[in-house]
Amino acid sequence: MTQPPYGDNAYTPPPQYPGQAPSPQMPAAPSYPPATYQQGYGAPVAPGYSSEQPKQKSGRLGIIAFVIVLVTGILFVVSMHGIMVGLANAFGAGWMRTGTTPDLSTLSDQQLSDLQQPAWLFLVSMAAGVVGFILSIVAAATKRGRLMGILGIVAGILAPIMAMVVAMAMAN
Repeated sequence: MTQPPYGDNAYTPPPQYPGQAPSPQMPAAPSYPPATYQQGYGAPVAPGYSSEQPKQKSGRLGIIAFVIVLVTGILFVVSMHGIMVGLANAFGAGWMRTGTTPDLSTLSDQQLSDLQQPAWLFLVSMAAGVVGFILSIVAAATKRGRLMGILGIVAGILAPIMAMVVAMAMAN
């Protein structure tokens, strides 16, 4: 038996063997209209990628982080100034030049309360400044206010330096 030429869909039944019942004739294949495809869909997209434009990320995180770092940096410098003024009032103006460690047990209750408020402000502003610094890093890394995030990182680095400059200026 030879194979029919390509495109010839005529069905030929298989040969009959002795003692075999005749096979039923297969109906002719129905003819379907040619397939039509919709136009307007783009090229297929690889899995995990989208053909849509990415949404613009909000820059609020960078702005919020920068404001937190800026405000806490200012409070940090102000608290360092308050601590230095309190220590100067308690131990005299030149207490740092002597090289001795001040004995805090000799301070009166009034002198301790004068140091307590700037010390708490120092701790709170330092903790909030670290949070703002971390938020600035996240904002810069995730492009959610990259410029403000970078400015927040710079301000977070400069705030302790400025506080130490203030402390050293007050000590002399």
